[in-house]
Parts: sequence; C-alpha cells; structure tokens
Amino acid sequence: MDLLKTAVLKGILQKETAVNILNIYKQNISKRNYRSIEGLLIENNVPFQTVTKIHALLPQSGNTSNEAIKGYRIMDKIGIGGMSTVFKAMNPFGKIIALKILYPTKVTEGSITKFFNEAKLLTRFDHENLIKGLDFGTYNNLCYFSMEFADGESLQDLIDKKNQLDENIALEMILEITKGLEYIQKMGYVHKDIKPANILITKLRKIKLCDLGFAEKIGHRKSDQEYTEGTVQFMSPEQIQGQADLDIRSDIYSLGVTLYFIIMGKLPFEGASDVETMAKHVYEEINSAELKNKRISNLMHYFIHRMTSKEKEERFQSPSDLITQLTEHTKGYNELFFKKDEAKQTSIIRGLSKPAPTPLPSKKTTKPTTSLRQFKYRRK
Repeated sequence: MDLLKTAVLKGILQKETAVNILNIYKQNISKRNYRSIEGLLIENNVPFQTVTKIHALLPQSGNTSNEAIKGYRIMDKIGIGGMSTVFKAMNPFGKIIALKILYPTKVTEGSITKFFNEAKLLTRFDHENLIKGLDFGTYNNLCYFSMEFADGESLQDLIDKKNQLDENIALEMILEITKGLEYIQKMGYVHKDIKPANILITKLRKIKLCDLGFAEKIGHRKSDQEYTEGTVQFMSPEQIQGQADLDIRSDIYSLGVTLYFIIMGKLPFEGASDVETMAKHVYEEINSAELKNKRISNLMHYFIHRMTSKEKEERFQSPSDLITQLTEHTKGYNELFFKKDEAKQTSIIRGLSKPAPTPLPSKKTTKPTTSLRQFKYRRK
C-alpha cells in the first residue's frame, strides 16, 4: 500500500516490517476480515509513536459525523464507561459490530497501553463464551477497537428487571462463564473484573464474557502492588490486597459473588465506602442465615460458599474443577426427570439436581497480615 511505501521512504518504518504487515493485511482481506494497517502495526509491536507518525501521512479526512473512524459507520451509542464509549457500528464489509473509542481527554501513555492491551487480547482470544475482538487502531487521533456485537443485554440489566433468577438458570449461566474462564486460564491470564455488567446474554441465549481492561498475565508481577483495580463489590481478598500471585482462583471468587448476587438479588458485602466494602470482603463471611431465609438449596449454598471462601486454597482450584462439579450436579437430574411439558420453559437448564453436596472445606480463621489502609483503589 502507498501508506506503508511512503513510511519506508521517509525512514519511519523498516522495509521488512512493511512487507510483513502488507502480507498480513492482504490475507485478512481475502478472508473478508477487516484489519486496519494501524492495528496490524500495533499488534506487531511497532511503537505507538511510530504508528502516529505513519497515520499523519494520511490525507485529511472528509468523513461525515457518523464516521468518526474511517470505514466504520456509527449507528447508535450502546455503552459509556469511565475511559471510553462503545457504539453500535457497521464495518467496511457491512457487518454490524461494537466499536469502542477511547475518550480523547483520557489519552495518556498508560491509558493507550491498557486500551490496546485489551484490544490485542480480544483479537487473539477465540472462545464462544468470550466477546471476539476484530480490529483496532488509531484514526484522527482517536484510539479504537472493534469487536463482536452481542445483540441482547447484560446480566446486570436482567437482574435490574427481575431482581433475582431461579437457581437452574443461574447455574447454567455460571457454567457458561466458567468455560470462558477456563480458556482465559489456559491462555495464561486472569480476568480481574468478573461481574454481572460484564456478562452478556444474546437474543440467541448465548452467554459471553466481555471487558478485559484489567486482565493481566498470571505470574507477571513479582511483588505486591500499592494499589488495586477492579470493581470493589466483586473483588477477591487477594485482589483487594494487591497480592502479586493473583491467579484464576481470584476470578472464581468474583464469579461466586456474582452467583450470590443473581440468586439473592443483592450483594453479599456492602459498606458505606469502598474501603469498608473491601474490608468486609477480606474479613467477613457470607451470612448463611440470609441464604437459608431465602430457601436456597443445599447445592446452591455449597457452590456459593466454596467459590467465595476467603482462603483461595479452599475454593475450586480451577475452572475445570468447577465445570466438572457443576456438570455432575445437574446432568443426572436433567436426564432422569425431564418432562415433555417442561419443554416450554424459558430457562436453559430444565432442572436442578439436589444431591448431598460435598462437605465444605474447614474454615481458617487467620486474617491477612497486610493492612487495607496501605492500598489505593484505582477506579475504572
């Protein structure tokens, strides 16, 4: 392409890199996968400053107001966050997608790095229970990435309408999200922001996990950090304390809090401030009396308490472990007690087995030695 050729002639880009990017671009176009040149440069570790210089070689845009990013026609605003806005849009091939654009006022070296790290992960990851990233790049000083459009609503939206869900529907949703977590673990990452707002339910009843803005590689930090990031109402004790050895068991805790929330219609721990809420996650146990008053089954009681154990060694040790138990506890009932007149039910699971649950691990009473006061909470 002329853009890459010009960049090479001006000494901005190495010829070998330009040839490699051009070949990848052509391969994607042949498969009708739209990938911008800028996105491919970023994905192949070309410094952002270099990408900006290359982008400046483009002629000034004459785009209309609904085409802030060249080739993407914006149709509607579907989400607003602290750092970005998500739009429903149409890509150059006429496919409906979700387009996330970083606020120009939030552009810093750190925010750009985090933004494109999420874009790279979504583009690289490929699992039916994760939102699929499609393209990313910069245009007219706007950082963006496009992803699969999930036509439906978030689990948070559903709870806002229904207040709480039946146990069978809740466990099916948890099972699907756990499959996504299993894939994330296999790719070597921890999500760090599992919550109902990041779980999408499509009109075809597919369950998908989104938002990898806080995701980090397992084991990449060698020491504890002085701040924590995530959503305080759903964070694990070790995430709250900024522990260096964060792993997928932290996500299992957050998923357990999510399960409690969609069954009970409220959060297990709420404080007058973020710090108080975090302290409750670290020091307080979930109120068993409230679960009993809601007539929650022994099975549900078991899953909630095991997933939200304060000690990560007492939780399910992996998504695979949780998937196995969820499947074992539900499959037998579905096969033995499914009735034809139940086919009209709207839930995904047709029943819920209630075998004697595996005994809960013994509770440890030791409290963390690190004070919460030394940690700073970073809002999203």
